[in-house]
Amino acid sequence: MGSEILGIPVVSLETLFDQPVNHVSLVNGIGGRNDNSRRNEVFAEYNKRGFRFVGVTHPSAQIARDCQIHLSVQVMAGSVIQQQTNIEENSVINTACVIEHDCHIGESSFLGPRVVLGGRVRINASVFVGAGAVVLPGITLGASSTIGAGAVVTRDVPAGVTVVGNPAREI
Repeated sequence: MGSEILGIPVVSLETLFDQPVNHVSLVNGIGGRNDNSRRNEVFAEYNKRGFRFVGVTHPSAQIARDCQIHLSVQVMAGSVIQQQTNIEENSVINTACVIEHDCHIGESSFLGPRVVLGGRVRINASVFVGAGAVVLPGITLGASSTIGAGAVVTRDVPAGVTVVGNPAREI
């Protein structure tokens, strides 16, 4: 295509498959409203074809040195990630999130802006946490659950369930 971003060549989807997979790094910029499915489909499809995804970490993000963060994770501006946190592939930590110690965030999960996770929170795969939600310490969010914006989660959320409100309740 002839264009670059930060000195990195940009190629079109039409010419992507003409490139050797070991010469291409992808960034998954797909977002959604309360739904990770399209983002996850793209990630799975291009991984299956042998492409590699890379993450993006804003320079203002503060990440403890002993965290384990997969290379494809995106960490946006102003986020704070405390000690012993593990974040799996294809996840997004949006602007100004606070993730306290010993948290686990499963693959393909999305934390909206200003989400707060207390210590020892466990988020399973493909969870969507809306903007400004607070998850109290020690809580587990089941796979493919959805936490509404501004919710305060005070107890575990089962897989596939949507919760909203303060305290968070299933809808």
